[in-house]
Amino acid sequence: MSLVAKELGCLYDHLKRHDLQKSNPATELPEKAEFRMEQMSEAIACYDQLLAQEAFRDLAWAEELQERMMRDRLLDAGHLLAPVLRPQFISSAQLAKLTAGCERLVPILDQVKTMVLHSPALLNRLHLLPAEKMLASIPVPHATGSTACHVDAHFSNGGVSVSGLEACKPAGFAHTELVADLFLDLPIIKAFERGRYRLEKVGSANRLVEALLDTARKSGVGRTPNVAVLEAADPAGEGLSEGQWLVSGLAARDVPALLVTPENLQYSRPVLRSGSFQIDVLFRRLRTSELLARYDLSHPLLQAYRDQSVCVINDFQAEILGRRTLFELLSDSAVIANFSPCERELISELIPWTRFVSQRKTVFEGKPVDLLPFILAERERLVLRPNESSNGHPVFIGAEMSQREWERSTRMALQVPYVVQERRDPGRQRIPFFMHGDLRMREAEVCLRPHLFGGKLRGASASIEAGFSGTLACCASAPVFLLEPN
Repeated sequence: MSLVAKELGCLYDHLKRHDLQKSNPATELPEKAEFRMEQMSEAIACYDQLLAQEAFRDLAWAEELQERMMRDRLLDAGHLLAPVLRPQFISSAQLAKLTAGCERLVPILDQVKTMVLHSPALLNRLHLLPAEKMLASIPVPHATGSTACHVDAHFSNGGVSVSGLEACKPAGFAHTELVADLFLDLPIIKAFERGRYRLEKVGSANRLVEALLDTARKSGVGRTPNVAVLEAADPAGEGLSEGQWLVSGLAARDVPALLVTPENLQYSRPVLRSGSFQIDVLFRRLRTSELLARYDLSHPLLQAYRDQSVCVINDFQAEILGRRTLFELLSDSAVIANFSPCERELISELIPWTRFVSQRKTVFEGKPVDLLPFILAERERLVLRPNESSNGHPVFIGAEMSQREWERSTRMALQVPYVVQERRDPGRQRIPFFMHGDLRMREAEVCLRPHLFGGKLRGASASIEAGFSGTLACCASAPVFLLEPN
């Protein structure tokens, strides 16, 4: 048996061991006493105290956790996905607030996306590449951009703030559940749950398979589809990709599925295929810019997409949803003038003031401003973020930089597509990392990433973001658990 076959066999066993049809904790919340913020802080402190106890101080359990992650190939670019020793906790009230906010926001974003597709002027404001705009403008019979996405969210002063959304290459759907299962087996988690607390996973990654098949049906694929999962080739082949997990999940449902790369695809009208495998549905885990960096518009996938010969999930209109400049439109009173008062109130609550960084005049809090001088003058209340939610560029926090560093970052933001946002301080946490055999407490920000499948919150992961001199970048992932009192 090949190594890949053995790994997929292990994934099948994982799917069988865990009942992935369970109800979603995000929508069926237990009626328990609710945690206040200070009680959540007490729970974190209680967990950190366990780390200092003799039973856990030798860190043999932490070494075993990392060895299991290595064996399961839970890696990103050769590094462990979750080199942390404490999961992220969320209360039922926080989860309910996050669920309601995100599930109400997605239809609003789809509504703005429709407006953009009917207005060249609005489309230009998103700063897509010409080929991305062309592909996004191709009509599709059933939009699939909300089939699978994650939101970048923060809790701040009891509220939720959303800084971005990723619909083209969302991450963490499968890996988070695999890491969560490893954490639930840890002796320190079992000791934590013997106290005053109980932990539950948030949703299930298997809901992604359900959403994919539901979108295929709505798109007119009547029979059980042949599904291809498109990813870039991994030259190192060290990590277990989310595409491999999805293929195994589809196979567990008796859905024919194949992991493919752009090099594997051929098109002979009206059939897109990879070798002898005819493709009805293609789940895209590749940004348009990554595809266009190596291929032109004659690539087989793009030909089949233009001919509507294949259902692409997420379609190329998803590039619109993945740009933070879409949030600029949401804070433009002229764009949302016909939205309902409830929709405008939700936008105000969730979306920070956002503008594309360029030499221009704009409006802040109802007053006209010159954007660049305004950015330089209001450093302490602003943050610079890349226009694409997950393109690897750092975040710059004005309040944590000197004026000279902020000016240098602003000049860079003029060269690489960036937006400036009003900073809604999410606060910092001290996160226990296991690095080079030692436990190290490191201050970091936590970005919660709700996983939305078919517009419904079906899971969550956490991105741990740290840096220096006012910059932030993702340095680790962590599972998210619903924290309940025993």
